Amino acid sequence: MHAISNEELAVEVDNAILRDVLEWPLRVNEQNQARFSHMGAKGGSTLFILNEALYTEQPDGTKEELIIFTEGFSTLERRRMQAGLNEFSSEILYNETFRKEVKETLQDEE
Repeated sequence: MHAISNEELAVEVDNAILRDVLEWPLRVNEQNQARFSHMGAKGGSTLFILNEALYTEQPDGTKEELIIFTEGFSTLERRRMQAGLNEFSSEILYNETFRKEVKETLQDEE
């Protein structure tokens, strides 16, 4: 995500193609269009794994990347997590207080 967001792939055309595929969140959500000049996302899951990666760039050039990797959950737990993943990602992107709480919680776990 970092390489795509910063256009650091080996060939410039690769960046354009990947951004076109990944930046669907800008096309489907007006709230994203109002806040970000670039926003790309890609998810992936199996029966026991749920992953999501995304990047954003604000008009002022501020960039963020969020990558969530999970594994080892039961099918029911994964379904519950998948149902809440979009809301969690939105809260991370749009709610600074929530983002700080998550960061502090993760730092406390180290």
